[in-house]
Order: sequence, then structure tokens, then C-alpha cells
Amino acid sequence: MRYGDNIENIIYARIHMLGVADIALIVVLFALNEPLMAGAYFILAPFAAHAVANGYFYGEEEK
Repeated sequence: MRYGDNIENIIYARIHMLGVADIALIVVLFALNEPLMAGAYFILAPFAAHAVANGYFYGEEEK
């Protein structure tokens, strides 16, 4: 998939796609009768995505 020359929004588009996949995984975990793992993933996944976005925003990927 090509995003064009708008490099500034690519990381946010990728984080959005991963968020959609995270929700699908949570649904699968509930379907497999694993509510504890689904709940933990539901709580921890947004923190990880936020850390990645903050690292990009403040230039941590260049260090």
C-alpha cells in the first residue's frame, strides 16, 4: 500500500491499522473463551500505541 509523499501521517495511519487488528484479536479472544487475556490486551494495547506515537512525535526514532 502506498501512502504518497505525506510522510508525517504514515505512522499514524499504521497505528490506526494496528488498532483495527487489535480489536479483531480481542473479539477472537472472547470467542475462544479467554476473557482475562482479552481484557488485559484491551487495556494494554492503547498504551503501547500511544508510546509509539509519542516516540515518533518527539523524534525518538532518530536517536
